[in-house]
Amino acid sequence: NIHTFNAIISTLARSTYDNDAAKKACEILNRMERMYLAGDYAVKPDIATYSSVINALAKNSYPDRAQQAESMLKHIEQLSTQGIDGVVPNRITYNTIMDAWAKSDDVGAAQNAERVFHKMEGMYKEKGLEHLKPDRISYSNVINAWSQSPLEGAAEKAEEWLTKMEESDDSDICPNYICYNSV
Repeated sequence: NIHTFNAIISTLARSTYDNDAAKKACEILNRMERMYLAGDYAVKPDIATYSSVINALAKNSYPDRAQQAESMLKHIEQLSTQGIDGVVPNRITYNTIMDAWAKSDDVGAAQNAERVFHKMEGMYKEKGLEHLKPDRISYSNVINAWSQSPLEGAAEKAEEWLTKMEESDDSDICPNYICYNSV
């Protein structure tokens, strides 16, 4: 059933010893989708399934891991717009994408993490989607991406994001030691 598949995918996402963990997680997801489309509704992937696969992609060592993770997000968004019940990207999904960009060696990784942040924040503000309200982890991921960026002015951008957190009245985004250590 879905709980068994999700447990396996989640375990793969946390795996530090298996270089093919992300590939295996994607294969399991593909199997689940095929089984669901064939009529086995007990294995219908949900947002936890997709978020765990994104997490596995974010943590793997493939050079294009962030692009793969974001492609999975686009797949989820497409399923969501088709009205597939239980498959709606949430803050965890977007935070994991930003984390994938922060860990990426891509020169434009920080801009991509920031773009994903603004997309999530825009949907929260424009549509009132509370499950997409950026939190401390969202900001921390963008700060981390900028702090690792080779681009000129990256350190200043990381500091700007930290300042946004410090100046906010929202207790959900109050910076912690991780945010400060990233800058």
